[in-house]
Amino acid sequence: MVIISVQTPVSLEEATMSGVVGVIAFPSLLGLAQVAIHRPLRLYNGLRFPAASLLGGMTVCAAGALSSLAVVGTCSLIQGLEIEALGPPGRNSVTFVGEDLALSTAMGCALFRAFGGRFSSALPSNILKPGAFGYEWIPAKGAQYATTLEKDWIQQLGKRYGCHTCGRRRGVVKFSADHQPPSKLVSGNGDPGVQKFYPQCDSCSGLQGGVISNGAWDRNSMAIVAHHYSLRAYHLFVPTPLAILGLKSSSPDPPHASREEVRKSSEKKVETSSTQTKPFHVENTSSESPLSLQAPLPRDSNVGEFEIRNCPLIIFWKNMVQFLDSFKSPIDCFHITLWVFTLFAACGTI
Repeated sequence: MVIISVQTPVSLEEATMSGVVGVIAFPSLLGLAQVAIHRPLRLYNGLRFPAASLLGGMTVCAAGALSSLAVVGTCSLIQGLEIEALGPPGRNSVTFVGEDLALSTAMGCALFRAFGGRFSSALPSNILKPGAFGYEWIPAKGAQYATTLEKDWIQQLGKRYGCHTCGRRRGVVKFSADHQPPSKLVSGNGDPGVQKFYPQCDSCSGLQGGVISNGAWDRNSMAIVAHHYSLRAYHLFVPTPLAILGLKSSSPDPPHASREEVRKSSEKKVETSSTQTKPFHVENTSSESPLSLQAPLPRDSNVGEFEIRNCPLIIFWKNMVQFLDSFKSPIDCFHITLWVFTLFAACGTI
């Protein structure tokens, strides 16, 4: 299924403008999902496992897929305008198909995890539970206030991770030591070892007090806090679709040619090279005997070079690719290779 066609190689200006669109689109789509979908449905990061991780992973996948389409679509649109203004450039056309979109989405999720993101952090925070930025905490002794040492520790955590509810770091003069769960919601004013201290800004602290005072907090929409304005490293979108198109354009085989077409083309190359090895005669007009000359053999590209075809790792990789090809899947060796590297990146961050 062809989605978008792009002319390669992509120029630096086209790649820059398309990448900027992707960088803006990814966090914007995540924030839009929090405000328009998660908050009205009261979906937050503190849901029971694995609900929060699954919902957050679906959100990240959807945002990554739409951002990939935005990158490729912007590049194709810019090239369309250039073609209309200057005429068709002498470049090759490469198609961005469904397999490429799935691969780009998977790589986006892997990079999201590699940069320190948690899928549950793509959901809003609940003011009455540990928030999306609550990476570290210190134990609280029941409902007692934090000591001076604990307050200093909370300040360090706040400067590093921000408010555990909204993620704010800049503009916060002092972080409060927030009891989680709140003391008023714990029977017996909190048992030792049950509650924890998290850093919290003054705005979220006041909001928490108001929600608890009004009662019916389990149905209060004000308890769900979106944090779309707090950006982190894992909100950065890497324009992997452009890299995929670049790798496809540099492939010696036609982009997404079927295996049967590649096999036939290779057979034609072999037949052509075999016909070139036939001897030919040159007529000698002199008194000497005619000479029978033979055309030079085609140069073997592997002669004089280090051969790695006998390497055990290469043999294992070829056997695995042949095994996957036996299922007659539309995904070719190019996609299999990138999928493996993507899984390695994701597994290294679990």
